[in-house]
Amino acid sequence: MKKYIHKKAVIAAATILGVIGCTEFTEKIEDFNIGVTNAIFEQTAVLELKDAFGNQQGIVDTDFTVVFSGADADKLVSEAGEFEIKENDGFIQLSVNPNKSTGVKELNFDVTISGGSYKTSTFPVSLKDTVSKINLTMVDESKIYKGQNEASKTLGLTNNATTTATTVKTSTNGSLSTSAITIKTGTQFKDAAGAVLTGSDVKIAVTNTDALSDVLPSTSVFTFKDDKGVAITGKEATFLAGNTQITMDVNGTPVKKFNNAIDVAIEIPSDATNPTTGNPVQLGDTFPVYTNEDDSTDWTYHGLGTVIAGATAATFNISFETTHLSNYSVVSFKDTDCTVYTDNVTANNLAPNYNATFNIQLRVKTENDYSFLDIRNGEKFINIFEIVIKNGKVVSSHAPRMIKLIWDEYSEGTEEYNKYFNMFMNAGVDISRPFYKEHVKGIKKLLASGNDVYTDTYLTGGFMGSDKWTTTTEYQLYVKSQGVTYRTNLSNIATIANCEFNINLTQDGTDYFKIGTLKNIAIDVAASCGENIIKPDGFPLYIERENGIFSYEGTIKEGKMTLKGFELGKEYNFKTVYKGKAYYHKWTFDTENFKITDFEIPANLCSEVGF
Repeated sequence: MKKYIHKKAVIAAATILGVIGCTEFTEKIEDFNIGVTNAIFEQTAVLELKDAFGNQQGIVDTDFTVVFSGADADKLVSEAGEFEIKENDGFIQLSVNPNKSTGVKELNFDVTISGGSYKTSTFPVSLKDTVSKINLTMVDESKIYKGQNEASKTLGLTNNATTTATTVKTSTNGSLSTSAITIKTGTQFKDAAGAVLTGSDVKIAVTNTDALSDVLPSTSVFTFKDDKGVAITGKEATFLAGNTQITMDVNGTPVKKFNNAIDVAIEIPSDATNPTTGNPVQLGDTFPVYTNEDDSTDWTYHGLGTVIAGATAATFNISFETTHLSNYSVVSFKDTDCTVYTDNVTANNLAPNYNATFNIQLRVKTENDYSFLDIRNGEKFINIFEIVIKNGKVVSSHAPRMIKLIWDEYSEGTEEYNKYFNMFMNAGVDISRPFYKEHVKGIKKLLASGNDVYTDTYLTGGFMGSDKWTTTTEYQLYVKSQGVTYRTNLSNIATIANCEFNINLTQDGTDYFKIGTLKNIAIDVAASCGENIIKPDGFPLYIERENGIFSYEGTIKEGKMTLKGFELGKEYNFKTVYKGKAYYHKWTFDTENFKITDFEIPANLCSEVGF
């Protein structure tokens, strides 16, 4: 491997705590040069794991396994140039191998994440920028399910088929309910391609996991599709029956299909409510059954299950057939569209002499590819709430009324609002809603995504014989005060549930409340090897919030970055992560241009890079 390192050079590709020297890349990234102004990594990314139920400490406390696959997965390395990439406290740091990709390009890959009680999930990821930050939502299944029991059996085969009918049923040992399957005589077992598997026996396992019956925070955590394959939106979902998992194999090959349908029975209590009728369940009722694959968060409609008698007077079974193996459950949906949305705004531990007014603002940008609808295209900013804080307490939060006319809406207080209010006040026009349901749907998806911006693309039109056209709408929320934007992402501090928009301005520890004193700090980071300088490039910096959890603040490029919204004279705790180890730095900013030249780095680092 070639090594060109010049004394007194600015060496890019070192972390705050160290530099990636040539010895760090032995048997990792091969044959590249480190020069005076060369940055080794031209593309970097941070993937942040977010708990779907808001319990970020659960993410921090879980050790996750990370596996990359797909077209560009072979181009990824860690911040240390290693091919093994690990998760640390809910963050995954990526760099693009300069031997495999040069310049800033679009790179696409999948990442599969598993660990603890979180559902194993595979996410498609696309990197397009020099520095990318992407949130991935993980679902803690212990919040959805509780109690589990597994039953297994090995069934002999003759001529690759069963010779007797067999039932495999879980027990209530450690579980509140049961699941059972019945395999008919003469059943043959097939792989995913439909080929009959050959062998002397089939191994069967049935696992029942009880439903916790908690309402899922949003159907965007799991995607549910109806009998037409269309995603169900605008509803809350509750698992009424546990997750029934069925697995089989013949000579080690997984079974996916059968020549005869197998019978499945999922136990429910006899006092359950039918999700379709809303009435107490009765024999003969039908329940919608949904199916899911282990590596997916999509639940698709399987069919109707019929209520039959259970093993005791206190239970019924939902009975249905299947010709493929998967996970099965019964899900209830509740319509969440509301006529009026209220708000609940809080802020904790503010100074008793603190006073301020904040606005929660929604940005909506719509684009259509149909020329007739050019008038709908454009960007709008809508003030959803005005929040007044006096003497450290939230004293009012006002949601302005809005007039909606076809494709335009005008907020209370604007000239257009006053004009149309006077024009239509006696014409029965609805002017009570602060924002209409399309906005609410967009905000729900935005908050669930965890991203600064959510883009919704869908087909519309098709009336009077016309073609359908594509509509793309962007949603973004802001926290503003006196013309200053203090936040462009509310995912950690806001929820919409039960017709109420809940916002806790201080929930994640972010300090908004130093208006006029918060500064943008330009940091210049360096470490010394004698008379030589080492500069970090392409590595993430994290800051500890008041709740003790670190959040991503940005990525250092060539030793520099800007920290936005910090107070002079206050001590902050930062960290960087290198090879799975966290390094902490306490900084107190005394100027808006802050230089750090004395980082402690590993003792042998200077000699390793040739200094």
